[in-house]
Amino acid sequence: MTGDRNAVAQVKDGGRENKAVEQFKIAAQATYKFTDHLNFTGSYAISRQNSEYQAYAVSVPLYSWDGGFSNNINNTSYIEEGTGPDSNDGNITYKNYKGALNYTNSFGNHNISGLLAIEAEKNELNEYRIRRNGFVDYGVYDIDLGATDQLVTTAGGGNAWGFFGYIGRLNYDYKGKYLLEFQGRRDGSSRFADGAKWSNYGSVSGGWVLSSEEFLLDSNFISFLKLRGGYGEVGSTSGIGNFGYLSTVGFGTTVFGETNANQQATSRASSLFSSTTTWERIISKEIGLDFRLFNNKVFGSLDLYQKDNVGMLVRGITPDVLGTATPFTNIGTLETKGWEAMLGWQGKVGELDFSLSANMSDSRNEITKYEGAQTIYENLNDTDRSRNILGKPINSFYLWETDGYFDSQAEVDAYYASLNPGGILPSQSSNDALRPGDMIVVDSNGDGNLDNEDLTYQGDAAVHYVYGFNFDLKYKNFDVSAFFQGALDHQIYREGYFAQPFQAEWQNQSNTWLGRTWTEDNRNAEFPRLTTQRGLSAWNYRSKDHILQNNKYVRLKSLIVGYNFKGLQIGNTPINTVRIYFSGNDLFEFTSVKDGYDPEFQRSTNNSAYPFMRTWALGLKVSL
Repeated sequence: MTGDRNAVAQVKDGGRENKAVEQFKIAAQATYKFTDHLNFTGSYAISRQNSEYQAYAVSVPLYSWDGGFSNNINNTSYIEEGTGPDSNDGNITYKNYKGALNYTNSFGNHNISGLLAIEAEKNELNEYRIRRNGFVDYGVYDIDLGATDQLVTTAGGGNAWGFFGYIGRLNYDYKGKYLLEFQGRRDGSSRFADGAKWSNYGSVSGGWVLSSEEFLLDSNFISFLKLRGGYGEVGSTSGIGNFGYLSTVGFGTTVFGETNANQQATSRASSLFSSTTTWERIISKEIGLDFRLFNNKVFGSLDLYQKDNVGMLVRGITPDVLGTATPFTNIGTLETKGWEAMLGWQGKVGELDFSLSANMSDSRNEITKYEGAQTIYENLNDTDRSRNILGKPINSFYLWETDGYFDSQAEVDAYYASLNPGGILPSQSSNDALRPGDMIVVDSNGDGNLDNEDLTYQGDAAVHYVYGFNFDLKYKNFDVSAFFQGALDHQIYREGYFAQPFQAEWQNQSNTWLGRTWTEDNRNAEFPRLTTQRGLSAWNYRSKDHILQNNKYVRLKSLIVGYNFKGLQIGNTPINTVRIYFSGNDLFEFTSVKDGYDPEFQRSTNNSAYPFMRTWALGLKVSL
């Protein structure tokens, strides 16, 4: 019997990884006053990061129980130095410059303010990596101690981006009850090609404080009432690279040749590029209402909004034979509509002071324009992978519909007889042939085939109807405050190794399925039967509508209960505060999630190494 792994030897003798990141930041601001109404403000900020990284690995032999050699930890020894392996490593310099001319003045009941400003940003990144194989640990660690007659690799490069903007803003109000704001800006980005770097934007917003009008001044019902609204446009470069308008060349090596084959230098184009791609334009429209009623005892707000991402920056879908990625282009429009509401009540009853409030929000989106090719994929059509479907929300689910389980072999045989072979239907003569207890998948389009044409829309991955409750109570020396949060509609499809049973024979299994799957004695189970056949497990659990969950929940996010002792003193010295309290976070929740995961957990089960944490504390606070 031979050993294969030794975690202690790996950690103790297998090597080390050392990383140091130094950061330096400085900011300065100055204001010069021309008059009482006019001044100039300038600011400068710089941030500098230096990263140093070193890693080495040495071979550690492992032996069997009888003393014979088994294998090595780290068959290849090496030493590596550089700026670090992570995307946020490197030597980075960021600079920000701002200058603003500010004006403010009043003319009777008319109040005016405005500014003219410029802003510039620049970010530069440099990184490198050097590696030599054949390192021997003599207690001295330097790249020069790696072998020169073995593989030596070097890599490095740099990146940069810049931004420049001109900004103008004008504010006006009359008696504090009629409010107007106009803003315009012109922004330029280095991420686009010449002719597409610059774009202009503007916005206008206004407010009307109705409670300041004479017809409401003496109202016993309305304490404050404000109507507001606005229209605005801004630009976005989200998701686009620093030089997406250029086709870069990457270099590498590959083994080539029939005899005496060895590493040959290679070069390849990174992707297609577009010189016409420009800013994504985000158009926002909103209207809102703020109110306080009954001498400020009841308060709340309501907001309605619409946001249109025009010229959305996405990659189009292309055939696999293209051999490279398509560039980001302005080929889509996303429309988002939503609302937010809040209502609260505060007051006092006897010696009880209280403040209660609740809020809820929701938004829905739809791709209203898309010029790229469309292909519907099973499961999540992820917008990050350019899986956009016209007329549907981003991140839409498409799953196969199911209609219960097969109860007998006769039902299985009749099902096979009603469908054409092929598609996702397992062959009746294979090890994956359907059996009683397996799912019945619906031929939704009725063409006799089970394939991607039968996928049906099952909602989107966004969280809907998000809500929260806050309350604060004070009674004599006691106080209680709590915050609840939750969601009413959140479709989630679990992914990763534990998303379905027996995706692979070697993996551990989730206890989700224990006692809850179909058997001869449990024909009305929540889930279909268990099987170690990968194909049948996929048939029963992968991309089927019954496995999609509504992740609705409510959770006590925080709770504080306290008591304040008053009038205490030590000798003749009074004690200002003596407070004892209990505090807790995430103490409990109610959820409809049926697979055992926390409702705020990610959809991937591969990230479940650490359990969800609940925390609580008892405390004593004393101040003299």
